[in-house]
Amino acid sequence: MEVPIQVIRNIVYVAATVNKGPIALLVVDTGATWTIFTPRLIKRLGLVVPPDAPQRKMRVVGGEVLNVPFIKIATIQVGEVTMDDQEIGVSEIGSDADGLLGGDFLHRFRVTLDRTSKQMRLEPLAHVPGGMTAAPNRNAPPNDKWSDIEGEPIPLDSKDPRYKGYFDKVNGMIRSKWTYPCVKNASTGRCDYQSTQLVIEFGILKDGQVSYVRVQKTSGFAIYDEHAVSAVKAATPFPPVPDALTIGGRGIRLVGTFSYVVEGNR
Repeated sequence: MEVPIQVIRNIVYVAATVNKGPIALLVVDTGATWTIFTPRLIKRLGLVVPPDAPQRKMRVVGGEVLNVPFIKIATIQVGEVTMDDQEIGVSEIGSDADGLLGGDFLHRFRVTLDRTSKQMRLEPLAHVPGGMTAAPNRNAPPNDKWSDIEGEPIPLDSKDPRYKGYFDKVNGMIRSKWTYPCVKNASTGRCDYQSTQLVIEFGILKDGQVSYVRVQKTSGFAIYDEHAVSAVKAATPFPPVPDALTIGGRGIRLVGTFSYVVEGNR
């Protein structure tokens, strides 16, 4: 499905309907782990953040760590996709937008941003998990649960000879698409590279297609997470998974660590 977007200074925005009422303008951030609403949007929705709301630590560009409260939102709708009863963080995001649309919404899809035609294409990677509804996709692979693949994820850098040959191919394909993002320093205008790492979990179906990608452990920088997730998606399709590596014949789940290291910090 395609959803209209706005592109302002290379930042992508999308309109979302919240609680079947107010329209919110959200930054599309595929690298962010969670969807975030600003305090002013929460106020516009007539909601209140309770003093005992659960909190999660988030690190923003620049290194500051924030304790962000989370509350539940009844519905968030983007295009034909609706997310029900979803926990969202409440925080300022350093933008005029009403918040950001993060991975808890977007990672169920292969997201293509067409800045020329100003459209965001959402293609389900697997079935839409509980709490979300969408128009049926005839091209989506059949499945009966979120990951669509049985078994625990196996480290991408496993030295087990059973996996090494295939995993080396997958790793090489991902690395060929992985780039080091530039975060401009507001004072100097130069790229302010960060040394950090994140952990990504993803599933490869028997035919080499990716069934899901999710950030298991964030780097703390949305743009770094986004580039790593995008590298996995861009490398698709992978070679078909050998029969001996699959569990239940569906495919295999992997987990990989992506390390960003600034030269001189090694």
